[in-house]
Amino acid sequence: MIINLRIRIWTEGQPFSDEQISASFELMDKLLPELAKNHAEQLLGIPHTIEIEFLDEPDPRQRFFRFGTDPRRMARPERL
Repeated sequence: MIINLRIRIWTEGQPFSDEQISASFELMDKLLPELAKNHAEQLLGIPHTIEIEFLDEPDPRQRFFRFGTDPRRMARPERL
């Protein structure tokens, strides 16, 4: 099974990056820790919000997962 994700990052309320990833469960297990490490290094000390959108999830209440140190973009999904 393939998982389709979109990862958006805002720093200090401004768009920083937007990437889309499609991979099998097995590959995602290897890919996500590396992405998390890279994002953590890039965002160290910068207020940020990370949004992971599960593109195959039809329920908008379950489709988005947001976290970070800046809550400005956590209330609702927005397009970059």
